[in-house]
Amino acid sequence: MENDGFTLVVKKGRRKTHKKPVFLNGLPKGLESRILECQEQLLESKLYTLVTEYRTDMCVCYGIGTLVAADSVWQLSLLLLLKTSVKIWDPVSSDEENEYYKRLGFSLDVDRDCKQRIDGPTLFYMPHCTRQMYMNVIDTNRDQLDKIRLIGNSFDHMELLVEGYTIKELKLPEFEPKSAFHTTSLHIFLK
Repeated sequence: MENDGFTLVVKKGRRKTHKKPVFLNGLPKGLESRILECQEQLLESKLYTLVTEYRTDMCVCYGIGTLVAADSVWQLSLLLLLKTSVKIWDPVSSDEENEYYKRLGFSLDVDRDCKQRIDGPTLFYMPHCTRQMYMNVIDTNRDQLDKIRLIGNSFDHMELLVEGYTIKELKLPEFEPKSAFHTTSLHIFLK
């Protein structure tokens, strides 16, 4: 007992340790082999089958996150399978990750406020972005939304109404790991 009448209780047991990623040239070690593993699983999935039905020649990607996160690696793996011309931006991407995107053939020349104007059919790949980011894409391209396919959060709880368009929402099929694509849908804007 201590002087104030209270006993200090200390919990014994193992402390949880979190693995810190190992980096090679500023990127997570083993990133490319991990991408290949993810792609193998995606190629056999209903999720991939659905997404490829609606792919376009141009893709704009926002919000994929840092490649240290496993979910981001899954999301990048799907993006690479789409084999389109890609413009990409995420404010949390490191300089090394942006250089890696360039080596993959991606362009970083994209509007960073999600106000990218499209020139033709375009897939916006926006996993787990904010409502405002989706609204910026919609508002910027309001006159040609029928040329847009959008992969992102379900609009079920966002109350997005787009005058002159019906939004067809196709929920992506269940996929493990669920956290990479949970509550994700493919959105099609119909006149």
